Amino acid sequence: PFSNIWVEKELIGTTSDYNGTFKFNDSLVNRTIIVSAIGYETQKFLLTENLNRILLAPKSYEIEEIVIKPVEQKEKEIGKFKESEIEHYYSCGAKPWIAARYYPNKEEYAKTPFLRQIEIMTMSYSDSAIFGLRFLSVNENGEPSDDLLSEFIIVKPQKGHSKTTIDLTDYYLKFPENGLFIATEFYVIDKNLYETESISRKTNEKITVKNYGPLIGNVLEKNYENSWIYVYGEWRKPFKINSTKKKYKDKYWNLAVTIQLSN
Repeated sequence: PFSNIWVEKELIGTTSDYNGTFKFNDSLVNRTIIVSAIGYETQKFLLTENLNRILLAPKSYEIEEIVIKPVEQKEKEIGKFKESEIEHYYSCGAKPWIAARYYPNKEEYAKTPFLRQIEIMTMSYSDSAIFGLRFLSVNENGEPSDDLLSEFIIVKPQKGHSKTTIDLTDYYLKFPENGLFIATEFYVIDKNLYETESISRKTNEKITVKNYGPLIGNVLEKNYENSWIYVYGEWRKPFKINSTKKKYKDKYWNLAVTIQLSN
């Protein structure tokens, strides 16, 4: 379930459902698809007329030993944002893309090295929509790499605008020395589907547009070095904001995430 599936180098993708099933049009025969899922190696497959089952190879995880002992609890908060700052939300446009934000490790985190909880700004059109939360390591090029957890974290935000809180205490996730990426993954599944009305640029008539939620809030920032998106089956840098307003010149949207660290 919830495998991220892209046609290589093309803006065509989908998500497998709760049973691990997915569909593509017959016209995609002989194209290469890239399949990734938490707990498994990312793999490429050639779509053929007879291909109806795909098997993924489990991934091995090496985790650091954790020693638990009674100490005075310490906490630290980073990346704090105000709801009034949120004027833009990522939506997936019926594609299973992923938005990731890099957080470097700093000396000041040494006394509170564990991720206790995070807050993400969300907007949902229903009570049933879900998204995936992933924590990724950093490769030698500064790009998102392997999952730090071997299991899914499925997040179900409230309907409407809200700060969605995710408790991470059970995962004992320690801040890696070279930092980490926090990523939100869109699922192109029926329970996330919502429809809106728009005006067609070609016909100037009302049309119904299908999209998949929930939407993920962003903050406006100058620096895009810590921002990445997964699309076309690969990690890419985001585009600058397409606006003539001075306010947005050379600016980028970046995930609105607050992290609470603990010892």
